[in-house]
Amino acid sequence: MIILTLKACRVNSNYKRVEIGTMLGKTEKTIYNWEVGLQIPDRGNLAKLSEIYGVHSDQIFLGDKSALSEFYKRNKSSF
Repeated sequence: MIILTLKACRVNSNYKRVEIGTMLGKTEKTIYNWEVGLQIPDRGNLAKLSEIYGVHSDQIFLGDKSALSEFYKRNKSSF
């Protein structure tokens, strides 16, 4: 399974933060906070994000890049 950060999902889908915010009724700052791990989207918004980005919600990593790197290091035998 490939794990992606919220930012990677957005960039790969060619969206800007403001566009995602508009789709979800959230501010650009909220989307930024989700992407850098300062806040976490609730289950409903995570489901909407996974639909927008075309990925399963289990593939979206909710944290910053350093946490994702650590996740991969700890779970490298699973990939």
